[in-house]
Amino acid sequence: MKKLDLYKTDEKKFNTGGGSRRNERVASEIRECFSAALIREELLDIPCSILTITHVDVSPDLRNAKVFVMPLGGEKMDETLKYLNEHTHYFKNIIATKMKIRFIPEIIFKKDETLEYARKIDSILDRK
Repeated sequence: MKKLDLYKTDEKKFNTGGGSRRNERVASEIRECFSAALIREELLDIPCSILTITHVDVSPDLRNAKVFVMPLGGEKMDETLKYLNEHTHYFKNIIATKMKIRFIPEIIFKKDETLEYARKIDSILDRK
């Protein structure tokens, strides 16, 4: 009769995989490249005065990237998103020149709704 080792962990069950760590590194690099370009004011026609790149989410195959942005005060959000999504070719060019990756991801700019979500949670907690 075979003894069961209750303290032995299944490697496959707890393996985080190298892909997620790579995704985080690529997302961080993309965020830094875009932030540096915005600091250098290479895009002068952005409708908002100050833009924050809050988070970048990269797909597991590194072919798609969602860039979450928030203008200062949330003003002119629709115009800013429209402008950024129309100029994705510029940001893809930044990735191509600054990073050494096999595929340049398709970029989609999205509104970061974290602040609104936090306000909603705060209002719920204040009511109780």
